[in-house]
Amino acid sequence: LCSSSTRTSPRGVHYFHKALEKWSYGHEPSNAFEFDKEWRSLQAELFNPKYHENGDQILRNLINSCMLENTHRAHIRMTPRKDDLERQSREEQERIDWLGKNL
Repeated sequence: LCSSSTRTSPRGVHYFHKALEKWSYGHEPSNAFEFDKEWRSLQAELFNPKYHENGDQILRNLINSCMLENTHRAHIRMTPRKDDLERQSREEQERIDWLGKNL
């Protein structure tokens, strides 16, 4: 649950998006909340002495199936605001000034 905390939106909205993400890819939405179950399953598989020699192969298979051979794609285009550098410099200077006065 620690990894699911968020500062940009209320926690309920964050959980809704996690469930929607599962549902969008054809999975059960409630699976988004089964953190411990999935983690324990992966740990058991990786650290089981029977599979210890194949532990790296298990990770390779996960990387292949979840990342490399994944057919879902997203194209993201990011364009900075024209005044970003000036704004960042101004905010940084304000923070430095505040720290200088208050520390």
